[in-house]
Amino acid sequence: MEFTQVNWISNKIENMKQLFTLSLLVFFTAQMNAQVTLIDGSGAIVNNEVVVYLGSVDPSVIDSVSVFEVDIEVHVAGEDKTLNVRRYELNVQMGTENYFCWGVCYNARYAGVSPVWESLPQHAVTVLADSSASNFHAYHKPRNIVGVNVYRYVWFDVNNPTDSVWCDIEFRSGIVGINEETEVVRSMQVFPNPSLGSDVAFKIELNGSVTNTSLVIYNMVGERLKTIRINGAQGRYVLPTTDLSSGIYFATLERNGTSLRSQRFVVTH
Repeated sequence: MEFTQVNWISNKIENMKQLFTLSLLVFFTAQMNAQVTLIDGSGAIVNNEVVVYLGSVDPSVIDSVSVFEVDIEVHVAGEDKTLNVRRYELNVQMGTENYFCWGVCYNARYAGVSPVWESLPQHAVTVLADSSASNFHAYHKPRNIVGVNVYRYVWFDVNNPTDSVWCDIEFRSGIVGINEETEVVRSMQVFPNPSLGSDVAFKIELNGSVTNTSLVIYNMVGERLKTIRINGAQGRYVLPTTDLSSGIYFATLERNGTSLRSQRFVVTH
C-alpha cells in the first residue's frame, strides 16, 4: 500500500470539520442506558472509560508487522439489541495503521485516511438479552513509531442511534528492551474534569530528570494548542480555559518528542 504525506494531509483537512463536529456530538450524546456493558480483557467494566495498551517497538527493524490488539466484550441485558460500532481517531500518529473487527474484520487503514470509520450496516450484530458478543477486536499497527495513539469506539443501537455507549482505547508504544517510558511518570492528575467554567489544573509527579519535558495541550483533531515547560519533579500547572471552546482536549507529557502519558479532559463553559 502506498502512502504519502500529501495524501494524509489532504484527507485530514477535508475531514477535520466533520470529525470535530461528530466527535463533540459523540461526547455529549453517547449515553446508552445500563442495558449494554463494555468489559475489557481483565473483566473491568469500561463504559465511557479509557483502556490502555502498553506495547514495544524496535525502530531498527524496517517495515515491522507488529500488531497491538485490545478485545472488548459487549454484554446486553434486558432485551435483544442490534448493535453497530463506529471508530473515531482522537489522537493518532501519521504513518501508523489501525483496523477493527465487529461482525467481520476490516483491512488496515493508515491514520488520517478514515478519521470516522463505521462498520457497514450489514455487519451489525444482534446480541440477545442477557448474553455477550465477544467478537470485537481493536488493532493498532505502530509501524515502529514510538508514541501514543487514541481511538474512540462507539456502540449504538441501529434502531435508535442516539442510544450509545463508548470507550477509548489508548495504544502506547515504547522502545523494545527499555523500561516503558510511562514509568517516568509517577502520577498525572487533572481537575476539575469537566472544567465547569473553571481553569484546569494539572498535578504532575515525575521520577528522575525533567530535562526537555513539557505538558502539551492538543484539541480533538490533534492540533497543538499550548506547550507548558515542566520545571520540577513535582508541580501544579494551571491552564486557563477562557480561550478554549467547549469540547474534549488531551494533555500529553512529552520528553524529546516522545509521549510519556496522555490524559483526556473536558472543557465546559
